[in-house]
Amino acid sequence: GEAFSGGAADPTALQLQADEIYGMEEALAARVSAAFRAQNWEEQSLLCVKAAVRRTKLLEDAASVMEQYSHDYRTKKRRLEVRFEGESGFDAASGTEAGVTRGFYADVAEALLSRDNVQGSTSLSSLSSMTVTDGKRMHQPLPLWISDVDESDQAIVPTPRADPGSGIGIYPRPLGPGSPWKPAVLQKFRFIGRLFAAALRDGFVFPLPLSASFFEIGARLYQNLFQKSIKETT
Repeated sequence: GEAFSGGAADPTALQLQADEIYGMEEALAARVSAAFRAQNWEEQSLLCVKAAVRRTKLLEDAASVMEQYSHDYRTKKRRLEVRFEGESGFDAASGTEAGVTRGFYADVAEALLSRDNVQGSTSLSSLSSMTVTDGKRMHQPLPLWISDVDESDQAIVPTPRADPGSGIGIYPRPLGPGSPWKPAVLQKFRFIGRLFAAALRDGFVFPLPLSASFFEIGARLYQNLFQKSIKETT
């Protein structure tokens, strides 16, 4: 959690964290390649689609890239390569050598935990008079996570929930069915899902530390919906 909040000053600790992520990416890339081969799909690691983003508009540009990448059939079959406008860095290769694109995913994950982009502990009821139903406003600060913050009060950090059985990680903030924030929040989570999918597709890790308990709830919900669809078709 400290690495996201800027509190990790120990170079050794940072290197260990980086090594762990690289190891996860290598294992992930091997599993993805094996899955492609099992389906007799041709890997197209040399084909890529390039995208440029601005650091000053990181989330907005990333959302635009993911929107285009997910809807273009020919584009989404290729590896995504990202560069930052005004910077000379570029990916010299794919996989573990694609440092700029890996950095893009890490920077977006960090931005999604920043209090500049996430509503903190402010009561949602006190904000209900604001007009937030326009999906184009998904880039304003939104109530995405249960707001456990670091000492600087600048970043959301992964911590255990009150439930002893809950794993460490950030957890989505519950919203009422009539919440005016719901459309924009749903759009933001769709964007997050696309980031996870694109990273997985190309053998990267999107390092957003979601709670394992949240994944368990999502898995059960998907299973229930799948079983319901089976019953409706039989």
